[in-house]
Amino acid sequence: MKRGLFVVLAVGLSVGMLSGCKRKASAPAISAIEQLELDIADLKAKEGRAAAIEHMRGLLTDPEHVEQKPQLVAWLLEEYLREDSIETVQDTYLQLAASDDMIARLGYGKMMQASMSTNAAVTIAWYEKILSSPVPVKMKAFVWKLRAQEYATAGSIAPVAERLEEILGLSPGVDGYVLSAVMQQGLRIGDYAGLEALLAAMKTDCVGRDDLTRLGLGVTADILLQQEKIVEAEAFLASNGAALGDAELSRRSTRLLALAIKAEDQTLASRVVSAALASGAELPRTRNAVAGSWLRASAKAGQWGAFVERIEQALDAGCPGDSLLTALRASFYAVMQSRDEALQRRCLAMAERLYKECEFDESRQQSLKLLLLDGSFYLEDFKR
Repeated sequence: MKRGLFVVLAVGLSVGMLSGCKRKASAPAISAIEQLELDIADLKAKEGRAAAIEHMRGLLTDPEHVEQKPQLVAWLLEEYLREDSIETVQDTYLQLAASDDMIARLGYGKMMQASMSTNAAVTIAWYEKILSSPVPVKMKAFVWKLRAQEYATAGSIAPVAERLEEILGLSPGVDGYVLSAVMQQGLRIGDYAGLEALLAAMKTDCVGRDDLTRLGLGVTADILLQQEKIVEAEAFLASNGAALGDAELSRRSTRLLALAIKAEDQTLASRVVSAALASGAELPRTRNAVAGSWLRASAKAGQWGAFVERIEQALDAGCPGDSLLTALRASFYAVMQSRDEALQRRCLAMAERLYKECEFDESRQQSLKLLLLDGSFYLEDFKR
């Protein structure tokens, strides 16, 4: 009986071990994308390349394969690139991209990589093929930015003036993006003649487009500033500041102030600052940016008397307390070490004004109290 029991157990154990071995040896499950790749490879082996390509193109329009679309686009383009000429693949890709934004986006990187050449003419021909195709507008915008670089490399953006109507046909907003990219390239290479040609065309063709008018005004100011024609730039900004808007005027005004300081033209610098402070209610961003640059310039030069006077004027003009406290903290101890007691007291009084007139969070209040305390010790004015 025992012998029979042992035989049964042994046989059962052997069967269990064998079945366990079989489970370990079974093939692991494959993912849906791996199965799809195998199916396409099998179809190509049995029915040929054309059948596999036709199948992949059909899958691209199948809603059930949306998740596999990125890989399908990559496989399809790789298959085309493997045997067809680059020109044929480009045409096929653009045809697909024109009818499907997702294919345009997914295939863009691979096609750019395959089509770029050390020969500028070949690369430009590819860009122009895209721009003349009915592909998504965003794709054209990216390519126009690349095309602008090629124009700049060739020495002038002037030919773009003749293509303005083409750019304006993209869509509002996108056309401004493209024109900005083109004109930035013109500024980068100092192609003022090309910029003037494009600006002249915009004045004629962009009537009623406030966004493009503002862009043109900004670039006109940039041309003057880049050439360091500071008197002309001052007059231009004074006449067109409202049309430029606060954000655009802010950047140009701070640049003009920097150029005036560089030229040691204190009269012009004072006019720029006075104009910015006076228009603070309507143009607060410009006021704050110019005041900040003005304060930093005096601190950098170690002109502590001018620094204290300027921070007083900035507070009177309504500049925000947070930015003025930041400027004061950066220079407070340098002023206190100046050994000019009248200046020290004036600086401490400025800190008191900030404490009384401006609202700060707890952290800034504490840092301001510390300045007041330290200033009192410097002056040995312990009653404060």
